Amino acid sequence: MKPRPKLQRVFVHWLAENRRHFRVPVHIESITYRGIRLRFEAPFACLTASLRGSDFSVIAEVDGEYWDMLLSLDAFPIRANGRYKCSLCEEPCQLWPSRRALWIDHLFEPFLKWVNERLGYASGVDIGKTTGGSTWAELCMGPDLPSGSSK
Repeated sequence: MKPRPKLQRVFVHWLAENRRHFRVPVHIESITYRGIRLRFEAPFACLTASLRGSDFSVIAEVDGEYWDMLLSLDAFPIRANGRYKCSLCEEPCQLWPSRRALWIDHLFEPFLKWVNERLGYASGVDIGKTTGGSTWAELCMGPDLPSGSSK
């Protein structure tokens, strides 16, 4: 399971350095040329995180079928004056010394924050399907949800 594209190598290294900061353990399930797939432990086993291209998302799956997306992060670094900026950010946008620094700020740290501030306070995942076939998933928030946080 050796990561191939630079984004994957940077993430695997970042995860190794930051694993202890996660309130909910996250494990690498697979690494392919197309991306990295992460899994969570129970009671979040139906959730997977995926880093593909410049997209970092957390989705709920039921029996291997996509059910709902709970988190979607994107970053598209472009060179600007010898540095990098995210083409998705509004001007004037911050310049970063490297793509690595931009990826950490736009993808990895927000993922860690979501895991700690949302998943870390959830008691499980509520999933459902309407009679019309639409599917949904949401975190079941426990009583320890920090004040000021919402669903």
